[in-house]
Amino acid sequence: MRFLPDTNAFIAIMRLRPKMLRRMQQQSPSDFGMSSIVPFELLYGAFKIQRVEANVTRIDIFPFEVLELDTEDAAEAGKIRAQLAQQGSPIGPYDVMIGGQARARWLTLITHNTNSKACRGFASKTGWRNRQRTQ
Repeated sequence: MRFLPDTNAFIAIMRLRPKMLRRMQQQSPSDFGMSSIVPFELLYGAFKIQRVEANVTRIDIFPFEVLELDTEDAAEAGKIRAQLAQQGSPIGPYDVMIGGQARARWLTLITHNTNSKACRGFASKTGWRNRQRTQ
């Protein structure tokens, strides 16, 4: 496993964004993991809108290993959140948990938030959607 997409990246996949799909298809499914935070966020969104059943079914199709948040991930997320709060650049708790998980496990975080001050603390991140626009 090499990549950990955040929730926004999975939303781009579910919306069949061609550039994101092309980038993912260049890798093996075993190169990707899914934070256990992502299904929570996706299911929350599905239950908020109409057509719940169709959206829940779309969430279940991902073939990626789900990574449960462990204490090392939580510790890394806590460090990141404290640093960002001190810098005046806080991000949401779910985003920071996914980022902490990626950093604790030495995975590349796939996110669309690469330009924000908050994401500068991640050693390894990529914004596949944004990068595609410049190529």
